[in-house]
Amino acid sequence: MAIRTNRNDPWHGPSSSFQPNEGPARDSDQFAPLDLRGTGLRGFVERELQSRAATSSGTNLTLIPGKLYLRQLPNGSWELLVYRGRSCYDCYAGESREELIQLAEDLQEGR
Repeated sequence: MAIRTNRNDPWHGPSSSFQPNEGPARDSDQFAPLDLRGTGLRGFVERELQSRAATSSGTNLTLIPGKLYLRQLPNGSWELLVYRGRSCYDCYAGESREELIQLAEDLQEGR
């Protein structure tokens, strides 16, 4: 199956006013950089969550590293993030911090 280009099209054809895309100068620029440290997506997400919790204004709290996180949203409400594995989180919303801390304790006792 052959594809014909429209010779009157200003984007394609011999009368095109645009230079053809030559691509990157080096073959190594065609691909994303390798994950040389071997952290993968899960390690990256966990590291980002921990760094955000550490650099915030005290509204984020790590209850159990790598498992339970508590953070305050800009509207003043709170949410509890529970890591379930494979970059999957359960999110519970609540009005007060104490309510979600109690929920986190209940979740840990129920296991």
